[in-house]
Amino acid sequence: MMIMKIYDNVLMKGLYMMATAALALTFAGCSKNDEPEDELKPEVHVGKVEVSSSQVVFPVDGGSKTIAVATNAEWHLDCDYTWMSFDADLNSGTVTISAEKNTTGADRYGVISVICGDEGYTDSRDIRVMQTYEPEDLVKDGVTANCYIAHTKASYRFPAKVKGNGAGDGNSKYIAAEGLEIKNAAFAELVWEAVPDGDKTRSTYVIDGEPMYDGENVYFSTGKAAGNAVIAVCAADGTILWSWHIWVTDDEITTKTDKNGLVWMDRNLGALSAKPSDAVNTRGLFYQWGRKDPFLPSAAEFVDIPTIYYADDDATANAKYAEQVKLRPSANVANQQKGDGVRRINAEKAVVAYSAPGNAVYAVQHPETFLTIHPVYSGGIKCDWYIMSPDNSEETDDQTESNLWGNTSSDVKYKSIFDPCPAGWRVCNKAEAQSFMQTVFNSATLAANLVGYDFDGHYLPMTDSRSNKHFRTETVKSCGYETKSYMWTSESVKTHNYGYAYAAAMVAPANYADKNQPKTLKEVKFEDNKYLASSCPVRCVKE
Repeated sequence: MMIMKIYDNVLMKGLYMMATAALALTFAGCSKNDEPEDELKPEVHVGKVEVSSSQVVFPVDGGSKTIAVATNAEWHLDCDYTWMSFDADLNSGTVTISAEKNTTGADRYGVISVICGDEGYTDSRDIRVMQTYEPEDLVKDGVTANCYIAHTKASYRFPAKVKGNGAGDGNSKYIAAEGLEIKNAAFAELVWEAVPDGDKTRSTYVIDGEPMYDGENVYFSTGKAAGNAVIAVCAADGTILWSWHIWVTDDEITTKTDKNGLVWMDRNLGALSAKPSDAVNTRGLFYQWGRKDPFLPSAAEFVDIPTIYYADDDATANAKYAEQVKLRPSANVANQQKGDGVRRINAEKAVVAYSAPGNAVYAVQHPETFLTIHPVYSGGIKCDWYIMSPDNSEETDDQTESNLWGNTSSDVKYKSIFDPCPAGWRVCNKAEAQSFMQTVFNSATLAANLVGYDFDGHYLPMTDSRSNKHFRTETVKSCGYETKSYMWTSESVKTHNYGYAYAAAMVAPANYADKNQPKTLKEVKFEDNKYLASSCPVRCVKE
């Protein structure tokens, strides 16, 4: 244990000692019959500490970095990590932290606490220190994104100076309002981490320790569990400036080429498996249309609920149906776990906004918040988290032409800063989704567990969607109850007065659970009435 005590003002200390001596002489000159007017009471110092940075990152070769410290009373430093040293400068009010070359073969961490004030009245600030070993740079060829793929038990870094891929924002006017560069970031934080099965103990093993920020890059290490996480950089007051989805999986992500030559991921964004037998891990994550940050699907196993199309006199089948329906609520409990993160996934009603950038700024600052529509806006164009028209009679160009995920429907395609896919991938447009779904339609059969489509060694799970109004009770409506596989497209609907986007849907036969019916597909269709505030999975296509 190393403890160093420093007075914040040497002159003040001298004046205090002189005043104490003078006071002692005064009392010595008084007779025992003299009584002082007031009894001298000791002064209590209530501590107040501020530091210029709460995070310090050293490279493998080590070095020194200086942190400014401001206090209002006597203060000391507390640190018991021997791999680093520190020195205080009384004149400048600083602490210089140093580290030698890291030869341990792994990252190392430590904390220096600045403590101020009398016992019982102290204030403290922690300075977290990290020294990297050889972190892998997640950005290849300078191409940044909102999602990075990582493996377990490894160390990484990525630049945190530009938002998303540094490209456009559609027509959202977000960049005009907030800028493209990430400015005034003070520290990194783990927003949430989770494994698909809802095991909150395992969820704490996705990210090992806390992410760190050195003014240019974010550094983090992964633990022993595959899963998903969101890491953010924050201003000094804790406001999130931007965040990134970390997709931790050791399962190799392969590709599938459809009949038109488009190259697709073999799984939904955030999924940890593409095996039909691994139902929960194949779901991936859910996204509100146009947002970059994911939300968690149901952590429950799929529930095989037979359809109601049995003969009325089939008492056995109807009894099974009634029994299985009882399981539906347990399969739809909202997944709000956060692992060792600081923010639990939650839901709030979106603020009414009539023009861009609408709720886009708030959405960036609250990646853990699912933005629901107001109950009064149960239908029509207002069913959007981003912008709500003043009435249901008119569209607003800001809403229907926002292109939040980029302009991917024209000949000049671009991926926006809100696109949730990793570098080199993007959200598909309507025509591309049609091409993918038709390929599945022509080659797939329902998997043995009746919860998805197996096609040429790849898998499209049934996930259905999350309601735009009922985050708490309808995290995933299906879990085997509904028979649709959804995937968002980048295009919103501009043909009628509704705040909708296109979602491709693969639909199974209505009586797919009937043992007397073949397990074949029914149809591929587009639902152009998918509320923008709803959430669906994303299947990324190669740029």
